[in-house]
Amino acid sequence: MQQKLEIMTQLERVKNSLDTKENTIKTMEHFIDKYIPIRIQQQLGETLQAVLGRTQLQKLENFEMTKYKRLNEDVLDDESHPELIDLCKKLYADLTGVVEQFKRLAKQRGFKYEIKDPKS
Repeated sequence: MQQKLEIMTQLERVKNSLDTKENTIKTMEHFIDKYIPIRIQQQLGETLQAVLGRTQLQKLENFEMTKYKRLNEDVLDDESHPELIDLCKKLYADLTGVVEQFKRLAKQRGFKYEIKDPKS
């Protein structure tokens, strides 16, 4: 009887460990689905900023403002993983930093920029 209880206890530990691993995998999949596109866009933007001329750079900045807004909304509208709220807040702060960087860059280069609303 004691041996059966020990086996049941070990099986419960294994089940809990598997649940934890499954949650970790789901969190990583969610991160990849939601956050990696933002990081890729940021890397593409940084590369293009280094090589584009003034006219193309202004178009890129306007496009990226709209794109980042849409990517950010995708993350914030997702309620499937409430444990990721802290990551969403961090991402929002990161995106705010990127927007401020674009504003400073545009001002330094004498660009007039506007963010077009994708819904209109």
